[in-house]
Amino acid sequence: AVNDILDVVVDPDDPDHAFAASWDDGLLEFRDRDLVAIYNPDNSTLQINGGLGAENKVELGGLAFDAEGNLWMTNSNCAAPIAVRTPTGSWRSFAPGAVLNNNSLMRDILPATNGLKWIIRPRSQGMLVFNDNGTLSNTSDDQYKALTTFEGSGGLPSLDVLSMAEDLDGEIWVGTGRGVAVFYNPDAVFSGGDFDAQQI
Repeated sequence: AVNDILDVVVDPDDPDHAFAASWDDGLLEFRDRDLVAIYNPDNSTLQINGGLGAENKVELGGLAFDAEGNLWMTNSNCAAPIAVRTPTGSWRSFAPGAVLNNNSLMRDILPATNGLKWIIRPRSQGMLVFNDNGTLSNTSDDQYKALTTFEGSGGLPSLDVLSMAEDLDGEIWVGTGRGVAVFYNPDAVFSGGDFDAQQI
């Protein structure tokens, strides 16, 4: 049996094609409501949680398609906790490294129209923003930034981030334990400009 389904997405190009994220078993693929594949370390770049008591679980939290049809997902508690499956079925995983401060627990992922991926880090860890610079196969130009409550590092009202959405202007709205805030200048996250969220 497959356990702990945390997210489900439908292929934007095929309403009969869907994927589900399992906190135990990895990525499930469905066609016409039939389970056709389960992706795990044996057939993808997904990784297991090898920690004590984890029992080699493949812990997926969030799923989202980007505009190019790539399926992005969070793969918690491993060295490369961001993964993508392309429309052709190829896989890549990404390792943020030290920016996570040894905590790779992740939940929702939002591929924004500007190419940045916004990720909720549960249990009051704020957010992570990831930029692959449009080159999935080249990790040397990847950028990562952890967002916190500090000025110049996101200015979140709270590290307890519960939800997020992109509006039609490309601005990123986040719901936190202390209210709603908006990133009005998300393009500046990696450019050195002021990108901090403004609370509403």
